[in-house]
Amino acid sequence: MRIEKIALHELDEFIRSDQYKQFEVKPITPMRAASYLRNPHARPGDNVLYMLLERSKLIAFRTLFADKLVGEDEPFGWLSGNWVHPDYRRHGHSEKLLEEAFSDWNGRLMFTNYAPASLELYMKSGKFDSIYSAEGTRFYLFAKPSKLLAERMPGWKFLLYLFDVVVSIVASVKTAFFNSKQLAGFETKLVEGFDDECASLLKAGADQKIFDRNKKSFRWIFSYPWVSTADKRFLKNYPFSSFSDSFRYETLKIYAGETLKGFVFYSVRDKHLRTLYHSLTPETVKIAAQHLSNLAAAEKIETATVLDPELAKAVAESKKPFIKAKNIEHRIYSSFKFEQENKKIQSGDGDFVFS
Repeated sequence: MRIEKIALHELDEFIRSDQYKQFEVKPITPMRAASYLRNPHARPGDNVLYMLLERSKLIAFRTLFADKLVGEDEPFGWLSGNWVHPDYRRHGHSEKLLEEAFSDWNGRLMFTNYAPASLELYMKSGKFDSIYSAEGTRFYLFAKPSKLLAERMPGWKFLLYLFDVVVSIVASVKTAFFNSKQLAGFETKLVEGFDDECASLLKAGADQKIFDRNKKSFRWIFSYPWVSTADKRFLKNYPFSSFSDSFRYETLKIYAGETLKGFVFYSVRDKHLRTLYHSLTPETVKIAAQHLSNLAAAEKIETATVLDPELAKAVAESKKPFIKAKNIEHRIYSSFKFEQENKKIQSGDGDFVFS
């Protein structure tokens, strides 16, 4: 077995190569590669893909992308994508690739949005500490138990499909009697993506942020998501997100007169809503929360995930159509220390925002 590394400047050539084409499981999709290549924080020599090969067979891989802390020049790497062939698991292969990445990135790694097995691996390594923990909420409306519980209850398919019907009936009744509530005192505007006006408002609190999100970063994020609504080629041969029937970014902007007072930036993917970034006052958070509740009812959203505790509380207190709510933990782990006191984490930080 051997480890092969792909640096950023080699990535475009790699995804066009015969080696890439012959892999049964792809270690990266062209969409994700395009995003990595246009990352404003990345350097050409950054190693972004680590592969363990047995002759020409792909045994394991790990991908990561660069980011920066506010006020620092040296980037760090977000761990985002870790896979081992089922026949080769529990042999330490993933740990080998982690050690290589840790060394190449000068011990500067972070992760979030993790699977339980990945968390176990990272914590076992002894390299990571939790730098952020908050309790958000996942709200359920037209959720499908047959999807949510399929792995935990594999022998209960028929019953789960019956639960789907029950949930759909209850949700339909809830939305039928739900009248959208509009809060007075502000004007609202809905725009596609994330514009410069919102980026400027977010920049106003730059000294309170940990991660360097600016206008250039948001243009990159919006222009190069990791999910396609047209390309289905990687549904079966890529272990992570690559295709959705529907996917969009959207921003609710809240004005007092002509002055932007707040916004909430979110994604909607196959009836699943997720808040990503926001800048809200105690007054505008109520308007943003009510908008999310209204949107969930209007579009028959299955789940709405709000990781920010204050915004989640506002949604819970709004006039809402949801039939269930569940607290979920949002954590970020880092292998290096830095000043973070009184700094704010946004729900989209890390790889959440891309898919």
